[in-house]
Amino acid sequence: MQINLATSLINLGGESNNKTPDLLQQTITQAQQLNNPKLESSALGKLGHYYEQNQQWQQAQTATEKAILLANNSRADDIAVQWYWQKGRILKTTFKTNSI
Repeated sequence: MQINLATSLINLGGESNNKTPDLLQQTITQAQQLNNPKLESSALGKLGHYYEQNQQWQQAQTATEKAILLANNSRADDIAVQWYWQKGRILKTTFKTNSI
């Protein structure tokens, strides 16, 4: 539920978008307490997407890589593929930025 709300906030942008990292951090903490790596991966991946949208490349890459690791460890290939795609976009953008 919170992940869907965070996704909506990311899509809306603007002032409502500022609450997204806190909401996702709460979800990550809850997932850890519940020992639910698939949920944690989803929240971390969305956090990475938030950072990507805000061009915070290092944070985006870090969150996305953690999401990939958790998805792979829980054999959640359906989620992992999203995060690999996201990581590719991040690396492509940062490579172009660093090449100029």
